[in-house]
Amino acid sequence: MIARAVFLLVFTVGGYLIGLKEGVPYVGLGLGIGTGIIGLILEYIFDRINSGTILCGLIGLSLGILIGNLIYYPIKSLFSHINGFYIPVVLNTLFGYSGFLLGLKKGRNLTLSDLFKTLKGGGAEDGSHKVIDTSVIIDGRIADICETGFIEGTFIFPQFILQELQHNNNQ
Repeated sequence: MIARAVFLLVFTVGGYLIGLKEGVPYVGLGLGIGTGIIGLILEYIFDRINSGTILCGLIGLSLGILIGNLIYYPIKSLFSHINGFYIPVVLNTLFGYSGFLLGLKKGRNLTLSDLFKTLKGGGAEDGSHKVIDTSVIIDGRIADICETGFIEGTFIFPQFILQELQHNNNQ
């Protein structure tokens, strides 16, 4: 709480000093307070959102703006006689916002560890496979552990393990 108050105070004083230098101290003070409050709101929002969601949202925003620009250049060459100040703004806003929303929606379940696994080439599901041995099956506690959800992933029961269990059962 103290750090947030200091953060807001620094922006308030900084805005006032910049406004004083420009000859409008109260405007600078208002802009400093406003900027500090926006920073605190963003901190609150980012604290509640998964980092994978933020990353996917930013990637979607970037790709949306890129697509908006790629669509704008052919339109600009087709309609060269029209002053095109508003067209890129509208296209970038439309596609950027759409990409941002799509990235947020797709990134809700993405974690940074999954992203790093994917970038390394392993995929998000690597490491979730567990090979079960004969002693684990005979012990019997693996069923209880699976029911509690303590161990997640795909359990692999090799054919030779099942044959060994069947052989031991027949004796």
